[in-house]
Amino acid sequence: MNHRKFHFTLVELLITIAIIAVLAALLLPALNAARAKAQTIRCVGNIRQVGTFLLVYTEQNNDLIPLCNGNQDGYYQGKWIDCAYAVYRNTSPRDHIWLEKTGERYVAKEPFQCPASPVREIRSIDDLRYIVARHFGMNSKLSGVRLTRVATPSQRSLLFDMDQPGIAGWVNPESNKVDRMVNLDEGGRWRHSNGTGANVLFADGHVTGMRESAIRAARNFW
Repeated sequence: MNHRKFHFTLVELLITIAIIAVLAALLLPALNAARAKAQTIRCVGNIRQVGTFLLVYTEQNNDLIPLCNGNQDGYYQGKWIDCAYAVYRNTSPRDHIWLEKTGERYVAKEPFQCPASPVREIRSIDDLRYIVARHFGMNSKLSGVRLTRVATPSQRSLLFDMDQPGIAGWVNPESNKVDRMVNLDEGGRWRHSNGTGANVLFADGHVTGMRESAIRAARNFW
């Protein structure tokens, strides 16, 4: 019985490789878009949870929205996000408690992180400025304000995606203007809406995605 062996010629092999490369190039944008969409969906869920914890803290705090910073002893101790984490873990607020220590690392874990943020952990406590304002930020104009006195709560931002790398100095997870919400000059970026927007939780508790242009044009955002 005659058994014939078939072998690819060099030309056939090169054509096959070229076809695979073309297919990969066609599929890559679709895969990246799917990943970005999944990250946006997870981010919406995360910021909604964090917002819920913050609003529970506010209710327990005589209707006062926590300060952006200074909720613990000392002006620079106890950020708003530590207060939200305290509700999440049923504990007392402590400075940077939302960064869970894992071995020698300090890790931002869900729901206290945006999945699209480029920084999830730091190796040293001295690197805090590189992570603290790179997930979620608070509208500092609502710092210490009574929630029931917030005008147009469905239009006033409470929390939002934030990206201040902190290259120039210390930063906190808060902002009162667009250019401090995402600091492009220091390498920050808009993480959603194809790199043009952010997820925003409003004072009434609802979450929506907004483009940078819409945030800049919004009358009551801050």
